Amino acid sequence: MYILATVPDARGKGFGTALLRHAEERAKADGNPGMALIVSASNPGATRLYARMGYDEAARRRLDIPGWRHSGTDAVLLLKRL
Repeated sequence: MYILATVPDARGKGFGTALLRHAEERAKADGNPGMALIVSASNPGATRLYARMGYDEAARRRLDIPGWRHSGTDAVLLLKRL
């Protein structure tokens, strides 16, 4: 499991796309047939990025992690074949 994130000042500048492409290239080189991501439904910027990159929603569940503060209510599982 890995975490991919950009700081707010870097958003909208292509860094997230570059990081995700790099992660996909590494996964493919390692023989993985696909990628899976989990994103908060309350994160529209990340959701748009993942959709642009070819990820499709596979499942949605209530986001309930004890001790973790967040503004969302759902965690969304996204999948992409490589």
